[in-house]
Amino acid sequence: EITIVTGVQTCALPISSLARPDPDSARFTGNVTFSGLLNALDGVASSSSQRILFMTTNHISRLDPALIRPGRVDLKEMIDDATPYQASLLFRRFYGGTDGLPEEDLERMSTQLAAKVEEGMREGLRVSMASLQGHFIRCGAEEALEGWDALARMAKEDANARVVFSSSP
Repeated sequence: EITIVTGVQTCALPISSLARPDPDSARFTGNVTFSGLLNALDGVASSSSQRILFMTTNHISRLDPALIRPGRVDLKEMIDDATPYQASLLFRRFYGGTDGLPEEDLERMSTQLAAKVEEGMREGLRVSMASLQGHFIRCGAEEALEGWDALARMAKEDANARVVFSSSP
């Protein structure tokens, strides 16, 4: 059994911070109590079979330690934005292979992309693997490199939107 709980910080609120659903509010209010979530994770059903549970969060520091204690969470992995190596490898997987670019072109272009990602990182630019994948799906190999500036601009806009959203009441 594989279970995925995304944005666990939004459903794993301590009982004292739970709010009743407000029909006039545009904000999400969950109906899962912290105790209910722990019971679901540790309950009878969880001990009767083997399972893998993935929990994702953008705010691990906001999680109650009881939720991520050893035995409940055995492995924590940070999945961060793309490194130059990851961007290069993803490029090679998208545009290489039997129907892809010749090896020398693939090597040259993936190295160019890695250099662009490296330069962006030095300037504080963060590009997610999902953004790169979407960019590669929409573009051919040459277009992907030529369109780097547009992708970087979108990444900057996304970063600005995240700052505004996280500081909103």
